[in-house]
Amino acid sequence: MRCSEIGVGISKEQFCDFLNSVRRGQFFHVRGYVNQHGEIADHILRFGIGYGNLKRRDVGTLEAVLRGEKTATIGVTHGVWIPEDATTDSLSSTGPAAVQARIRTTRLVGGVSVPVDATTGILLSDPRLGNKEGKGRVQATISYSLPTSHPAVVAAIGSPTTDRTLLKSLINPKTPAVEYDKQAKSCYSLPPSDKHPYERWYIRDVLSVWKHVRKDGEYGFSASLPHVAIKKAIGEALLITSNYREFGPLSQGNFEEINIEGQAILCDGLTEELFFALPETLKAVREGAAA
Repeated sequence: MRCSEIGVGISKEQFCDFLNSVRRGQFFHVRGYVNQHGEIADHILRFGIGYGNLKRRDVGTLEAVLRGEKTATIGVTHGVWIPEDATTDSLSSTGPAAVQARIRTTRLVGGVSVPVDATTGILLSDPRLGNKEGKGRVQATISYSLPTSHPAVVAAIGSPTTDRTLLKSLINPKTPAVEYDKQAKSCYSLPPSDKHPYERWYIRDVLSVWKHVRKDGEYGFSASLPHVAIKKAIGEALLITSNYREFGPLSQGNFEEINIEGQAILCDGLTEELFFALPETLKAVREGAAA
């Protein structure tokens, strides 16, 4: 069923007026959002959240970790490329710098690929744990846990003046590659370009609260060096800014509905038109489709 059959068409000006009327911090729902990897998920978020306030809270959290006032255990899982002739035994290390890790990979035995899953001590500084594919290298996934007092965690947090650290990225962030134009509260756009000939609109300045994946996306294998993976894991475990989200471009119609304060917003991906529909109408449509 087309959006025009269950909703009333609105202009972008009406859309902006509605968003500007929404209270900051309001919970809202995005249903059936399809990301660039084909994942389909439902989301509950908070609307109109200022990034600056979250950033200040996260800086305080990281500084508390460095002072030893806040402690936690950081779980880290990431892909690496290792030499195909490297065994669990050859990667194994002991001593105070070793970290207990689970290593999952495959080995060719008699021309047959055999899964390998073992736990051993490793050195995070081991140059064989690479992030680039190459001849004679195979995929592996490693998992390990680090206390917030671990030198690798402390180094990842770093300082506001040290490049490639979490504190530097929060306090002195890089200049963004693109500048968005603000259209309304939590709504921004990007102007046309050679690659994208049409203006693109996005819902931004929103904070993820809950997510339910209906269909997994195709992400493929991704490898990273331990220090990069540790920074990401710290962010996911401790930082509110890691839950900052963006949805769009809205004109692609890559969602079923956005429901804010009881108002359902639809988009026709073919015509790029926006529509208002009542939740009761959508409920009847869903019930009819499920019957």
